[in-house]
Amino acid sequence: MLSHLLHLEGIESIVIENRSRKEIEETIRAGVLEKGTVDFMKATGVGERLMREGHSHKGVELLFNGERHRINMHDLTGGK
Repeated sequence: MLSHLLHLEGIESIVIENRSRKEIEETIRAGVLEKGTVDFMKATGVGERLMREGHSHKGVELLFNGERHRINMHDLTGGK
């Protein structure tokens, strides 16, 4: 991402990686990205794969004393 941002500003950079490009591009990443990060990636032109392969996180379930409590993040944030 940093190299891409530098490129957008006309600054050359070299990324040194110990894995092949193919291996890096095919790696499936797990994690949660905040809305601002997703918006930023889309705005800078690197959100295509994210939008194609990413999954929207709709909420969480918490368990207290054996009772499940669902927090619907999608509804609480208006889908953001």
